[in-house]
Amino acid sequence: MKRFTWLIAYLLIATTSFAQTHFKEVSHYLFPQFTLGVILMEDGETRRAMLNYNRLTEEMVFAGRQHNFAITQEETEKIEQIHIADRRFFLHEGNFVEMIYSNGIRLYADYKARINSPGRAAGYGMQSQTAASSRYLRLTLPTEVYNLELPSDLIPIPYTQYWLYKDGAYHEISNIAHLRRVYPNKRDAFRNFPGLNDMDFNEPSNILRLIKHIEGIE
Repeated sequence: MKRFTWLIAYLLIATTSFAQTHFKEVSHYLFPQFTLGVILMEDGETRRAMLNYNRLTEEMVFAGRQHNFAITQEETEKIEQIHIADRRFFLHEGNFVEMIYSNGIRLYADYKARINSPGRAAGYGMQSQTAASSRYLRLTLPTEVYNLELPSDLIPIPYTQYWLYKDGAYHEISNIAHLRRVYPNKRDAFRNFPGLNDMDFNEPSNILRLIKHIEGIE
């Protein structure tokens, strides 16, 4: 993976030229194009860059003149929060997560993607497809994985996990069963929620609507 120190990389950012560039919509990035973002550092400094979030590598990426670069781990740890459009991102367990709701409880969306690698030969000329980890992708596709377009034989599948902060603890929510364990005494609330079984779990607004229903929040 191509990495520079933050100072050098920051000088490569071409805010004006990228602001008017339109990219093909892709599914391994959170946003369809790099978007002007505001980075708030822990020391009070404010920086601006053209940003996007790479679901595959689970990194915040900024656009340079010729290449896209992931913000280094060292610099990531100095960031307090990032604003992209009207959305806010915070660091949680090494990844940037989006704050969806904050009022008594807090709900964060953790955006990810899995992908089928080309796979190994499975006999009789067939190929077996296996889910590729983000580490595998960074090692085998050090440049392509940061582009807005991937090789045609790699199809990313985006999905969303959540972190619910409640009663002084973070709860990882990957499915409805996890949410039921957070609210073991709310069986009726789950039962009465319309469309629970058909709900798109990857849409944060659906999860927020369900949690508000369980909590009795209007």
